[in-house]
Amino acid sequence: MASILNLLVGAGGIYASFLYYGSLQEDVLSFEASDGGKFVYSWFLQVLEAATNVVLGGLLMVVLEGGPRPVPQVAYGISGAVQVTAKYCTTSAMMSGVSFPVATLAKSSKMVPVMVGSLLLGKASYSWREYGHVLMIVGGTAAVSLAGGKKKGGSNSAVGLAFLVAALTCDGIVAGTQKRLKADLKAVGFKEKNFEMQFFTSLYMCLAAIVFAVVMGEFSPGVQFCVAHPEVGLALAKVSVCSAAGQVCFSHLHIMRVLVANLHLFRRLSFTRFPISIRWSAPL
Repeated sequence: MASILNLLVGAGGIYASFLYYGSLQEDVLSFEASDGGKFVYSWFLQVLEAATNVVLGGLLMVVLEGGPRPVPQVAYGISGAVQVTAKYCTTSAMMSGVSFPVATLAKSSKMVPVMVGSLLLGKASYSWREYGHVLMIVGGTAAVSLAGGKKKGGSNSAVGLAFLVAALTCDGIVAGTQKRLKADLKAVGFKEKNFEMQFFTSLYMCLAAIVFAVVMGEFSPGVQFCVAHPEVGLALAKVSVCSAAGQVCFSHLHIMRVLVANLHLFRRLSFTRFPISIRWSAPL
């Protein structure tokens, strides 16, 4: 009974966090100030999200897992840098004119490049049943997303679509590097710990995002935009908290050894955000 309750809490937390996350992110990206200004600072957004994950993941790592260990850092660094690049590309795709239904459809197919990356880089293996599950999930997601596509549109620029392809490619690379990370940990006699993984991965995501935000000239303008438009700053703070809370719930389910069910949940979550964003998303 306790396991079922924990499962419901974890799954419910993921739904609540990422449904609200998706709605808030759309509000931020579609916000237009009275002077015509828009939030166009994708790397600054990644800094905020990653930093919040570092704080929450680090706190739970210390409280529940006894603090950090001398684990190999190279795989964490690669995984973090590539993962934050994938998130940046997805955000930039929507900023570049890709409609939300198309972005949802693309990200709902994430399992395909993830499996390919795990096969090529992580030396994983899958059964025919698992391949069938992926095809059914992606196919069902495509049907639901495309069926509602006429309700919320927008032009899909070539640049935006290129960003989506780049995001999916990065997702595949991340899957492979995470497989290798587990192998590196095993080689030194360690097993992965979920909140430790969240902390170190988010730490390198944050560092990479800070570097790119500064180099691309987004950090100071991003801060100034949030100061000038407090409603956007508040929404970004909520986005960051939802991102960290969702990842914590993901780690909670992983600890319970129900990762496969959780992956299915995430895929269903992707297209569930589509109709909810249409009906309940309110402008800032």
